[in-house]
Amino acid sequence: MHDPATALRELPLIRQAALGAGYQEQALWPSIWEEELRYALGNENSIHALAETATKLAENLGAVNELLAEVVRCGSLACDHNWRRVTDIATDTLRGIKARGVGLLLQLEQISSGVG
Repeated sequence: MHDPATALRELPLIRQAALGAGYQEQALWPSIWEEELRYALGNENSIHALAETATKLAENLGAVNELLAEVVRCGSLACDHNWRRVTDIATDTLRGIKARGVGLLLQLEQISSGVG
């Protein structure tokens, strides 16, 4: 979508359609995208609620989704300039990535392409 206003109207509808069909993981992604878009636009309305929604949706969806929800939570805390909490969550998330081995394939791809 090239129009942020349209995206902000339609992402909640997509999330609800996914939930209505029983696809919890597919409902998580529109929550993440909406939070990121609102943050990028400086529109902080609903960001905390979106972070909470992402956290609840990510429960029991596996390590990758749980860690992504933590990143969304960092974004919501950044809106409040709660940098200490952002740093704590980000540090814990990085520890979780390392401990669970999540994202190792991405790391290998970055190393092989010369990015990492």
